[in-house]
Amino acid sequence: MSLFTVSYPGVQAVISGSYTLSRGFAPGSISLTIAPQGNNVPSVGTVTFARDGVALLTLPQCAVDAATVQRNTGGQIVQLTLMDRRWKWRFAGLVSGHYNQRDADSKLIEVTTKTRRQLIEICLQAMGETCGGLDLLPTDNPEVDWLANNPASEFADLLAGAGLELVMKTNGSITIVRPGGGALLPVNDLLVDAQQTVNPPEVPSIIRAVGGRTEIEGRLPLEAVGRDTDGTWKPIDELSYRPAAGWGRIDAFFLAITDPVKRKLAQETVFRCYRIKSEGIPVPPSFDPVTNRRQILPLIDRRLSTYTDENGERRPNPSRTVGIYWIHNVGEPTNSSFGANYLCFAKHQLDTDEGIVTFDREVKKWDAVGKKFGPAEMFLDCVYPVASPSTWAYHHSYYDYPIAGGSGGIDVIKPDNTLAYLWEQRRANPESQTFNWILKKSEVEMLEALAKYAQGRAAGYPIELATQGRYAGIVQIEPDGAIEQVTWDIGPPTFTTASRNGEHSSYIPPKRQRNILRDIVAAQRRGQLRQPVKGVRGNRGRDD
Repeated sequence: MSLFTVSYPGVQAVISGSYTLSRGFAPGSISLTIAPQGNNVPSVGTVTFARDGVALLTLPQCAVDAATVQRNTGGQIVQLTLMDRRWKWRFAGLVSGHYNQRDADSKLIEVTTKTRRQLIEICLQAMGETCGGLDLLPTDNPEVDWLANNPASEFADLLAGAGLELVMKTNGSITIVRPGGGALLPVNDLLVDAQQTVNPPEVPSIIRAVGGRTEIEGRLPLEAVGRDTDGTWKPIDELSYRPAAGWGRIDAFFLAITDPVKRKLAQETVFRCYRIKSEGIPVPPSFDPVTNRRQILPLIDRRLSTYTDENGERRPNPSRTVGIYWIHNVGEPTNSSFGANYLCFAKHQLDTDEGIVTFDREVKKWDAVGKKFGPAEMFLDCVYPVASPSTWAYHHSYYDYPIAGGSGGIDVIKPDNTLAYLWEQRRANPESQTFNWILKKSEVEMLEALAKYAQGRAAGYPIELATQGRYAGIVQIEPDGAIEQVTWDIGPPTFTTASRNGEHSSYIPPKRQRNILRDIVAAQRRGQLRQPVKGVRGNRGRDD
């Protein structure tokens, strides 16, 4: 009869031991039950599983995780828990770099371009690893922004985005695999028992990959507002200090307002401040009408159109204002008109949270009939989101990936904020007041990218029937795209347990829970959409 043993440097007597090898980046767990001893054991060493003194499994660079003293009917024992060499990946150097940057036209900036494979090779170099299966990677260019990030975490994120997984073999090598493709469990004389399992209630019918927030550039109508004594913004005719005769013939310095506090408010805001109207906000034809300005706040202080700067880089044009307003000419006041001084000469500052435009001078319109001034007919060209009036959730892109045999429900993932619809309201021609809606980013390309993320998540569900086998002795079964988990138990008795399209260990969190945690950590690393910095904008756009 063969004698199976397990050993670790410095351990004098091992009573029993087990090792569970799973797919992924988390270190495998090794548990040794040992007799109490006076000497310490090294924190890092090699675990060896042997038969009659001949090594069958050699696990170098394992690290002690915990040691627990227990008492049973036979006396005291020590439970020693170790991790396989993947524990080192947590401390495996750092990666920094902002690759696959896009210019303002969403085109790759050539000097920052790296394929997914090249990004993974950067991570592998930082980890000190070589890896098989790199040919399985797609030739896409995902944007990454690393600043002293853990290379193993970024490697995992890049694999998940391609619907692939990592496997560590029994010899310690690592390789990339496509989930679902791999060997069958061996059927031989060592097979003690086998079982088939399926758990359909945990499989959703749809995986929804949600992209970034939709961005729209439109021409927003403005209304003249002022700040009242209570600090609120109101249309200028509703201000508590509105002159009895109105604003039309007020003097240039508002001296007719005798209260100094109110006069100062008028000087700072009346005819200088304009706010987005709640009516007439343009949205693409497929959207429900916007009935409240709050649905498009906060604004984004730029446009979708772009220009080439002095360094040859594509940049977004700043927000701009246009309209019918007095052009500050000498003599009889003259207003601008479409095609003549329509682009406002005054610089402005945009409060993106409140939708308030503040000009650096008065912007008003001359009423030639009434011989008085009034609010100008102004518009703001900028980017904005659109929220639902009932839920206040912003419109997003998404892709639904159906799972055959799913039992209902939707599993939602949020992989990439850059995958978003970009709608631009553009004039039909330079002389026209008619606008067309243009979808700037390829819908097909964007949905294909989201589909890849959804397919990657779908691979984590047991689409096929899960099988499990238990074998006498130590059997060298290699994990791959189908065989997800193998456990070797040194008893007596000694068994090898392997699972295909499933997992059997009750001591390790299920793969789906590990994947959810990975997605949460990845989302935290990517962060939220960056908010634009408020600033003063002129109207020197590089297009019309």
